[in-house]
Amino acid sequence: MFFFRLADDDFTHLLTHLEFGAAQPRFDERVFGNNPLCEHIPVENIPHPAGTLLIERNTGGWALLEPREWEVYRLLHGTELHRVAAAVAPAQMEELKQFVVYLYWLGLLRIRGRSFFEPGVWQQGPLSRTRSLALMVPTDRCNLSCHYCSANAGSNGRRKMDWPTAQKIVDLILAIPSTTTTIIFHGGEPLLALDLVESVVGYANDGAAAHGKTLAFRLQTNGTLLTPRVLDRLHKLDIQLGLSLDGDRLVNDRTRVFPGGGSSYDAICRGLHLAHARGMRFGVIAVVSKANHDSLPALLEHFVELGISHVKLNPISRLGRARTSWDKLALSQEEFLQAHLACLDFITARVPPIVEENTRHMVRNIGSKMHSYMCMRSCCGAGQEFFAFAPDGRIFPCDRFRSNDELCLASINELTQLTGSLRRHRLLSELAERATAGIPVCRRCTYQRFCEAGCTLETYLALGTMAAARSAHPWCRYYRFIYAELFAKLIKNPPLIRHFCPEALIFDRPFLIGEQREQGGQLTEDDIRSMQ
Repeated sequence: MFFFRLADDDFTHLLTHLEFGAAQPRFDERVFGNNPLCEHIPVENIPHPAGTLLIERNTGGWALLEPREWEVYRLLHGTELHRVAAAVAPAQMEELKQFVVYLYWLGLLRIRGRSFFEPGVWQQGPLSRTRSLALMVPTDRCNLSCHYCSANAGSNGRRKMDWPTAQKIVDLILAIPSTTTTIIFHGGEPLLALDLVESVVGYANDGAAAHGKTLAFRLQTNGTLLTPRVLDRLHKLDIQLGLSLDGDRLVNDRTRVFPGGGSSYDAICRGLHLAHARGMRFGVIAVVSKANHDSLPALLEHFVELGISHVKLNPISRLGRARTSWDKLALSQEEFLQAHLACLDFITARVPPIVEENTRHMVRNIGSKMHSYMCMRSCCGAGQEFFAFAPDGRIFPCDRFRSNDELCLASINELTQLTGSLRRHRLLSELAERATAGIPVCRRCTYQRFCEAGCTLETYLALGTMAAARSAHPWCRYYRFIYAELFAKLIKNPPLIRHFCPEALIFDRPFLIGEQREQGGQLTEDDIRSMQ
């Protein structure tokens, strides 16, 4: 049997302790009886070179069974445990009990009518930790003019957040009922308003203690304005950086340019090297488009040479300036799938010292019942746990919504808290309704509990209506294929799991059941039918 769990899967850990009184499952006759009836929970059976992959679509339970384990599993439907033991090897009863209780714990088997996971838990959407996230845009100005900029930022930006607006926003953020809050400074280019960023961090830290909050700060920059002095100021603020780079000089300068088309590559790399030398924590976003999708392995190789350890490969979104360059730069889901598969092949073959963040979150979704990454699930928390604030104080459910004025929730001048009447906004009601249980295509999908229907905004952009809450993601085929491929690669190369998730707990051992039978040979179809 092969599967893996993540050490921070609090939901499974809690249920395990409640059910078994320990960190691992064990067969307890006081709970299950001495000879319980076992029943299959309906699963998808996916053939694999190493055995059979079982996936239960409603709870996301899964495991790979070796051939002899698969043979025994097939007997466990509508059959008492002692009859199964007699058919495979009576001397292996204790091993069989352990095998059975692990199938139960993984959500693949009922024992005496009991299920470890109840599918209804996911009826309203994925499970996640409550962590508030607030994005502030101190200015819509930017010193670059990227061809696909979702914020449509540029040197002619007019809006800059004033201090009263910033102060009111921080007050609203601190009042969100969450013990942990992350404030992200975005743009535009937020380093063009560094004085305001410093004031916000100081004011927020002063107020955090009174609200019982722990704060973290991040800043997304194009990197061209990073200097030793700027990095000193950011270091004092304890801000984690995010930079942007789309490839080597030739590739990057096809899309990420200064106004007038000048190269930005040297300026970005200078900032990157300075951040390295200063010991700053940072990751890199690379936007994947027709300009670089056919060379992503080379991009990763180049990033390794630059000392980059974490990169997020994001496809272009149909927002802001990207709308005018869409036909020229945007990828179809098939093109992005092939680019992602090439990336996975490169990572599998080389296991380079760089982690692709979107893939890491997908691996986490496979290994945990807790799906906390907002941008890769429905019921993402937009407008509930996550708000974006424009320079003029307008409030959006998410940063990606702020390119659409009709998706504005309110202005900070219209309310005193981000709860109450705002939470009853029609748009937020639509967002909160988006769950796989309400989307017919998702309900039938093997991978629904891992994909969780994807981003609602992307579906809205494709359909032009908030009926997106009840519609499949426009890149549904991509998600199905990429999760199927991830399962195949992780099963074939278990070390890859810890490349993406060092905290993973990997279970990879055969249960020694069914190796010998008194009559010899393999169980036949007639044997199996006679027992059921």
